[in-house]
Amino acid sequence: MNKSLLGNLESSSDQLFNRLTPQKRIYLSRQKLPRRKISNGEEVESLLCKHGFTSISPQEHDISMIEQLIKTSQIVIGANGAALCNTIFSCCSDQKTAIIYPISHIDNYYFRVTNSLGRKFYGMQSNEIIPEKSLGEMINAYYYPSLASNYNVNLSRLSIFLDFITS
Repeated sequence: MNKSLLGNLESSSDQLFNRLTPQKRIYLSRQKLPRRKISNGEEVESLLCKHGFTSISPQEHDISMIEQLIKTSQIVIGANGAALCNTIFSCCSDQKTAIIYPISHIDNYYFRVTNSLGRKFYGMQSNEIIPEKSLGEMINAYYYPSLASNYNVNLSRLSIFLDFITS
């Protein structure tokens, strides 16, 4: 890897680490990924910022930087996705993990991991408006959810959720 590029990456990682609030609230963003983004992501990130969260895109940092951020965070929130697997690095037994689920796909993977590590878990449905579907379409959507679709998050619902998990 180009040394100047490596230096720039290390510098941006250091800057990111240094600008985190003392409470260490992190939002694992999917906005720079090609799929499963939050359609109103800018508004979501703005609301999270008002609640003291720093938004990071995990794919832009090396794993040791993500590990350090997770280890020192009190609250980690993100859209349902693989980036949340990084919470396994946390050594804080009082860390809170929070997930914003698309209405099309709710699972208990991260609940089981978080619970087995003795940490607190919070989940929120995006509460997006679902167009009317036929019975066959609803059954198909239930058994074969569209995991690649972007989705909206209800900001009022998110604000209440954030007030609850940060209190």
